[in-house]
Amino acid sequence: MGSYPHYRGGVSTWCDMLITGLPQVSFDLISFTANPNAEVVYPLPGNVTNLRTIPLWGTSDVLEMKRDLGLLEVIQHKTSISQQAIQTFVPIFRRFLQILWSKESHPREFGKVLFEMASYFMYHDYDATMKSMPVWDCFVEEGRLGYKAYAEEVGIEGNVTLLDITDAKRLLYRWLTLLTMPIPDSDIVHTAMAGLCCIPGILANEAHGTPFLLTEHGVYLRERLLSLARHKTSAFDQVFQARFDQHLTEASYQYATKIAPGSNYNHRWELQNGARPEQIQTIYNGPDPEQFVPGPYNSDETPPKIVFLGRIDPLKDIQTLVAAAAVVHREMPEVKFKIYGKAP
Repeated sequence: MGSYPHYRGGVSTWCDMLITGLPQVSFDLISFTANPNAEVVYPLPGNVTNLRTIPLWGTSDVLEMKRDLGLLEVIQHKTSISQQAIQTFVPIFRRFLQILWSKESHPREFGKVLFEMASYFMYHDYDATMKSMPVWDCFVEEGRLGYKAYAEEVGIEGNVTLLDITDAKRLLYRWLTLLTMPIPDSDIVHTAMAGLCCIPGILANEAHGTPFLLTEHGVYLRERLLSLARHKTSAFDQVFQARFDQHLTEASYQYATKIAPGSNYNHRWELQNGARPEQIQTIYNGPDPEQFVPGPYNSDETPPKIVFLGRIDPLKDIQTLVAAAAVVHREMPEVKFKIYGKAP
């Protein structure tokens, strides 16, 4: 689970190599896309038995993703929801929000509440429920209480605007659409990062006890926190998103049978956020050493060169590299920095 085969990149290339390199294994792909019109950019190998695309944006109703439903089924789905059913959902949703706003770690309970909500959405309409007044009132109440507790802790004003609440609710509406998809029923679930794509893995483990393999090429939580720090949005928005990402990451590590980072650097983030040492096994995502043979090294080369290979992206922290280059230049002006990578 990830963005393969709809987006090109290092992780997608790795996924393609993994699938084509295991022709004896059948793969059922779940791909998260930014919009419903994303095109497949990798030819699918013959051992891909199914591709389920889940657009996080660009739809007005989750039923748009269930194209096998007929008009009558859609109407029945929309009209079958009752206020009584929604009232049974509110306590589950409230507990989810309480965990989300909590500074304490509740990874197992977070996963169980996700599963309870997914079980509800198997029989009840997502949009009618999430857009109902009881759910809205619950979200407003818990959002204000949660942010007030945070504000008191850090010593800032705890004011919450209607725009804050509305924007956060819109985000959560999109994220939780994953709970409406069929829970994977397979021999093993594999996901490419500890983020939204872990939700199906958590649900499959809760529903069927399915082993869950988490491959981490980077540290998604770290990337999210760095990104949020650059956002020019309200403190409420940043805390809401950061808390969601934190709890989802902790639940992902808790439920994973095995965590396979691409380098040992990831270990400290994983261990700090609840992973157990026995879960972690580094699998290097390096180049084929038979194809990429190091050339001769000339220590007397003039001027010395420092080379960066990577995507030109804020997440790669190019700013720190440029700042470091300035420090080096003051002491050794002859040193050259070369940056190779795909531009944004």
